[in-house]
Amino acid sequence: MSLRFLFLLTGFVAAAQGCAPSPSSPQKESRVPEYDLVRISDIELQGWLHEFLRLQSDGLTGHVEAAGFPFDAGMWTERMQLDAYTENEKNKKFERDGTPEEEGVFWWPYEQTGYYIDGALKAGYLLDDATLIERGRAQIRHTLDHVQENGRLGPKKLLGRWNRWPYTGFLRSFVTEHDVTGDEAIVAALRRHYLTYAPEDFQDELDVCNVEHLCWLYERTGDQVLLDKAERAYALFKSSHENRNRDERDIVFTSDRVPDYHGVVYFEIVRIPALLYASTGKREYLDEALHGIEKMERHHMLASGLPSSTEHLSGISETAGHEACNTATLPYTYGAMLRI
Repeated sequence: MSLRFLFLLTGFVAAAQGCAPSPSSPQKESRVPEYDLVRISDIELQGWLHEFLRLQSDGLTGHVEAAGFPFDAGMWTERMQLDAYTENEKNKKFERDGTPEEEGVFWWPYEQTGYYIDGALKAGYLLDDATLIERGRAQIRHTLDHVQENGRLGPKKLLGRWNRWPYTGFLRSFVTEHDVTGDEAIVAALRRHYLTYAPEDFQDELDVCNVEHLCWLYERTGDQVLLDKAERAYALFKSSHENRNRDERDIVFTSDRVPDYHGVVYFEIVRIPALLYASTGKREYLDEALHGIEKMERHHMLASGLPSSTEHLSGISETAGHEACNTATLPYTYGAMLRI
């Protein structure tokens, strides 16, 4: 494991998160040493971190509707049609699962607004900003108050490949709200939601990131069905190249194959086997995650502390760069790895 990796991990958690030993859970036997995040509402930001988030609150985070669609719509509180975007050729190429257009909506606006809701809620708690907190809570309340008959959350049908992926980002705000308030209705609602899916629904890349919430729910409910579903989904993801095929590339953590995948997707998924290790105690999962991180750092890490990734991982050179998405996704994965 590289020194850069350890430095980034330690610096990120010390500055932004904080760790505390997790309380013992009556639902399951402890398998590995565990640490949980301290409650985000208990963290008092100072210095440049506080200044930066305050600038965000006064700027785009507090006035996101200025960015236009889909942030000027109701986000997860209403049906967000793509309108003019619907005719875009880019959208037409995605698989529609045989569902008539009027019975579903395309997933992209829900992914983007899910990111925002999660970030706004977290920023609100870190700043003790009632306006930002309410922005996030309003989305959570509406979703919990409008559950589908089968228990599923959100729109009746999201269309296109990766149509289960938007839940990963959006439901992180539910996890934050539960961690702050202890509202067990959130755990119950997420459990019902995920019981409506089969492992096959999460076998595609990006969709498999829902394993994050399956493991979180298992840790809090002890429901073995959820953990079995998580393991099976990840096994299916690994079983077929078609589940990992993006632009004829592949994503395999266990081999020495040089990573060439979409960077943000790689960083999201490489943490999944580590989360499975924390829930199962199966060492092979952790080894898989560590190897995936080690080879990514070896082939792509830049002096900036982020790997080269302008969409795809792109090697080490003086002209290599990285997109802003990585500044959120990679520390999120490193923080999870450090706690595990």
